[in-house]
Amino acid sequence: MRFILAGAKTEESIAAALNRCGTTYEKVLRPFLQGVFLTDPDQVDAGYGHLIIKSFVNGCVGIPRLGVAQLSNVLAKRVSNIEYNTRVDRINGSVVHTANGDYTADKILVATDAITGNQLLGLHELPRMAGCITWYHSATENPSGTGRLVIDAQNRGARYNSITKYEIPAALPVQSVGRALSQSIKLSDRHFIAGDHRMVPSQQGALFSGRLAAQLILN
Repeated sequence: MRFILAGAKTEESIAAALNRCGTTYEKVLRPFLQGVFLTDPDQVDAGYGHLIIKSFVNGCVGIPRLGVAQLSNVLAKRVSNIEYNTRVDRINGSVVHTANGDYTADKILVATDAITGNQLLGLHELPRMAGCITWYHSATENPSGTGRLVIDAQNRGARYNSITKYEIPAALPVQSVGRALSQSIKLSDRHFIAGDHRMVPSQQGALFSGRLAAQLILN
């Protein structure tokens, strides 16, 4: 709580900031935050880390009952014309060249991962990307006995039956120490870009950047 109220210093890692708060960091917070940031907290900006931790404390954390894909499905239902499974090869001015033909638009919004977005728009500010491996296990009963999150501070690993795993080489941008918390959404009067690489790396950052891009385009 002291950390939430005090805020974070500039040019400091979240690990350094939390170490001042006592032994709770190494035993509890460090293994948890490594899973949140997908990298060593020593490499993560304290200002960004403060925002994420504050959202855990003040917000209501959860996922849809049928999985996070439900969020995309709900948003897609609001759009009358979506073309799926179409590869975009390049963007030239007002023309989007795809595998199924060319499309012309007054405004073009690229909402992809950082690597694809940079390639399509010719940007040169790619953040370092963190990869991850997600393991899925089965258990005959709730390991915690409650709905609480359990942290393995001793790093002993899972003791349940393994079902499958997913490897994502570039899962999340790393918010390195000193990196600005936001990047430009509007690149020109015609081109816009959104994603977790433009705001704080997180789902809420991706959603906020998309909302901001929509407001800039509509206004």
